[in-house]
Amino acid sequence: MSIWNNNDQHFYTYDANNNQLTDLYLTWIGSAWVNNLFYTYTYDANNNLTNILYQYWNSSAWENIQQFVYIYDTNNNPISDISQYWNVSTWMDNYLDTYTYDANNNNTSILSQTWNVSYWIIQHEASIPTMRTITGQVN
Repeated sequence: MSIWNNNDQHFYTYDANNNQLTDLYLTWIGSAWVNNLFYTYTYDANNNLTNILYQYWNSSAWENIQQFVYIYDTNNNPISDISQYWNVSTWMDNYLDTYTYDANNNNTSILSQTWNVSYWIIQHEASIPTMRTITGQVN
């Protein structure tokens, strides 16, 4: 006979638009569930995800770890996302992805950069090729 052992569990909350707002991650330690990580999700008026905040439980309070900030254009296309980590009392930039689009809202390029104390360093830049059908129409 096998015995199931507790390991971890998640509790989720959602808003009226079915957007996930939180994720509480608990870990089984000894004989009790203990707070481990807490994720908070924020959205704009168009239901675009604008922020993910990661926090960990330090035995008495939640402390920031990392956050992701997302920015959109007027067509709701993501134009940038930035990763930041918490450093004692302030957010520090980590990496930045920037996206461009053509007039049809097709993603045409991605620029990935990492932060180096005072400036961004390009890590990767890619143009996304446009495919044409036999009739010459852009897909």
